[in-house]
Amino acid sequence: MLLTDLHNRARSSTKAATLAEIPSAEESDAQMRAQAMQVAEHADVWDEKVRNASTGNRGMVSHLKKSSWPDSLEKAMLATDRQNYAPLLSPYADRPQPIGNGATISAPHMHSLALERLAGHLVPGARILDIGCGSGYLSACMARMVGPSGLVIGVDHLTPLVDLAITNIKKADADLLDAQLAILHGDGWKGCPDDAPFDCIHVGAAAESIPASLLEQLKPGGRMVIPVGQEAQHFYQIDRKLNGDYEKQRLMGVRYVPLVKTEVAAASFGIFRSSLSDVGEVVLEPAEVELSGNDLDTHSPAPLLRDTPNRAFAMNQLREALQEEGAEREVSTNRDPKLFPSAQFVEEVVGGTDPVSQLMPYADEASLEIDPSAEKCCRCIKTVC
Repeated sequence: MLLTDLHNRARSSTKAATLAEIPSAEESDAQMRAQAMQVAEHADVWDEKVRNASTGNRGMVSHLKKSSWPDSLEKAMLATDRQNYAPLLSPYADRPQPIGNGATISAPHMHSLALERLAGHLVPGARILDIGCGSGYLSACMARMVGPSGLVIGVDHLTPLVDLAITNIKKADADLLDAQLAILHGDGWKGCPDDAPFDCIHVGAAAESIPASLLEQLKPGGRMVIPVGQEAQHFYQIDRKLNGDYEKQRLMGVRYVPLVKTEVAAASFGIFRSSLSDVGEVVLEPAEVELSGNDLDTHSPAPLLRDTPNRAFAMNQLREALQEEGAEREVSTNRDPKLFPSAQFVEEVVGGTDPVSQLMPYADEASLEIDPSAEKCCRCIKTVC
């Protein structure tokens, strides 16, 4: 009898605690009103940013725009001014630019391609993972598209780049950090498992093979775009079917900086700094993933921009990378040196003067002349995307 009485009391306490967690009708209405107000405020801010888009940013988007773009994609790029994320050279030039620490911000046409391929999943309320967020530009664009009811998690393995992305976003897009955007420190190979699954995943650095952990974190029905390979790299679209199977499509040849394997822990929402000293050594073997289609291309490492933190001048690093490339490759004489600079060209242009001011005119001239084909990605084959 005593045991039965205790059991009934325990059930009553559990039921009462459960009921206490369920919001009342008034609380639910208040939450819905607050969410609706947040969505409306986001829409107002978004529309204002689109109306006030700078001339340079508007021109860049106009050049890149395709008839297949949804309105949300165009508005996201208009509202996110690239000059806040690409401070060197000409921010609107259609070419990659160094942002320091061995990283680059991709060319605008690569960002627009990624957004176009993921647009069907970048909808209000979606959960997105951006690996190798770098400058923070693409994370901000995606955060506009998913709205305050969604969540975009940008991840980078270098703390200086995490800080850079947050600083860039705060220049004109700080409202995103208050709602639907988080920039985290973590190993891109490991992803963000605590916050999975994701409706789509963008990877902004080339993996030597497709990371199995990222495939696992992709929601059934979701999509991932990722550059894969070492010397020969290709941009892939990977779709996860509702039954869990994967389909891949090779889109084009590209050239990205490598997706570095580190001792950093996986990112987790709410944990913004994972100390290397607190994490034991983790050795990851290349993932072997069986997908439909041909095997992924893998070759020996190429002389890409090196992962060297604390480099004082990004342009010096770019020059060294071009010199390394020039030692490995003979640049074709029928290519415009402004679009495919050799080490000799960089030395002639830069000389003993300020490299940024000297290269800026060439970036402006090259900005609107390239339309990437379906087979290869324009100048990215010679530099980085």
